[in-house]
Amino acid sequence: MLVIISDLHLTDGSSGASVGADAFRILKDRVAEIVERASWRADKKYKPIESVDLVLLGDIFDLIRSDKWLKSGIRPWDDLDNETGSKLLENIVAGIIEKNREGLTVMKGMTESIFGQGKLSIPCSIDKDIDGEICKEGQQVVNTRIFYMIGNHDWFFYLKGKRFNKIREMVVDAFGLSQPADQAFPYEPNELPELEQALKNHQVYACHGDKYDPFNFTKRRDQSSIGDAIVIELLNKFPDKVKKEFEKKVIEELPSEFVAGLKEIDNVRPLITIPFWIDGLLDKTVPDRKVQKRIKEIWNDLVCDFLEIDFIKSQNTLGLFDQYDQLKYLLQFTTIFDFDMISDLVQLVYKRFNGSGKKHSKNFLNEKEFINQESKYFVCGHTHHYEVVPLQAAYKDAKKYNQYYINSGTWKPVHQKAENNFDDNNFLNYNVMTYLIFYHGDERKGREFEVWSGVLDTH
Repeated sequence: MLVIISDLHLTDGSSGASVGADAFRILKDRVAEIVERASWRADKKYKPIESVDLVLLGDIFDLIRSDKWLKSGIRPWDDLDNETGSKLLENIVAGIIEKNREGLTVMKGMTESIFGQGKLSIPCSIDKDIDGEICKEGQQVVNTRIFYMIGNHDWFFYLKGKRFNKIREMVVDAFGLSQPADQAFPYEPNELPELEQALKNHQVYACHGDKYDPFNFTKRRDQSSIGDAIVIELLNKFPDKVKKEFEKKVIEELPSEFVAGLKEIDNVRPLITIPFWIDGLLDKTVPDRKVQKRIKEIWNDLVCDFLEIDFIKSQNTLGLFDQYDQLKYLLQFTTIFDFDMISDLVQLVYKRFNGSGKKHSKNFLNEKEFINQESKYFVCGHTHHYEVVPLQAAYKDAKKYNQYYINSGTWKPVHQKAENNFDDNNFLNYNVMTYLIFYHGDERKGREFEVWSGVLDTH
């Protein structure tokens, strides 16, 4: 049996909120229930499953969303293979582990006994007595392996060298991973044979999905991308700059609700509605127009500084209206108008193109695993948009060979624009949790996969 989750975006606490420890407990309990159900075979007899593979499909640790980048002056596109760079990464990872220790302990408890809590286990046998009551006897440990694949917010685990082995060792220990720390965490399945075989056993091809996103992937995964710069130099720096402006007493005291709201920028979905989010925050928490104007000036200054960063300018290619050009004109556009005007214009764009991002599935039609019918299921995360899309109703060796695209969604708090009264800048907040399960052979009475996606209201 194979379980896949992605996009937990666990942070060191310096940015928006990440998922709590209860989500990990829920996952462990659900996996145990699913393993028990999967132990009912095609012949309707109960035979306990002996092993489970859990794949963490990228953006599990979010190293980008840390204020330590701003405090250090180091950036992801700098040379990190030195004591200063690697020490920064080590400190960020240590902070993420400490902030999420309770949940990580639950995960590690699926692979080994910790603090008296046993491994993942299911009944040895299940029968019905003469009265039809279910009788469960004994407990059998299910051998559980956890594999970590990287995405665009944790790509640093792909860097090679002794300095980075030490950092990977921290992650291996925190999760109880079944992979070595002295080699790069895999970006593609074939970079770790045990992982590749586990996926092939379930007819699955899996990747994080950022390789289809030119803003978040260059030509190599051991390099930084424009997306890193956007997060650090704009999404991280904007709240920091605004807060410092208020601390100087240049303008009146900054409302705590506004500070907290700015930290949640990266959890706003879709990202195109971020101007709505900022405009709504200003209207609700900062009614003074002079203060709003100063905050907008801070944004304009950041945009100008951002476009002058050597790394950003280096992304400008000879191509006509490439990613650099698109980003440049979009950001320059935001400096011309106030947030209220930007929101009105973005509203038109959003209403016109809402839903266009759901075409991520088409990227897999060009993968050799699809063309050669090597895999039935094409799994990725990255977009934070859970969905199941039929790719092809086909046959292989005179048998049905239906192929699907499945997105593993996210485990993040989400702030999403309300469709009704769209002009009012209203957002609804909720926690999301999605996990995918794939079966092998006669597990789950011969079924091949199932998907669970849940939403929990926030406090």
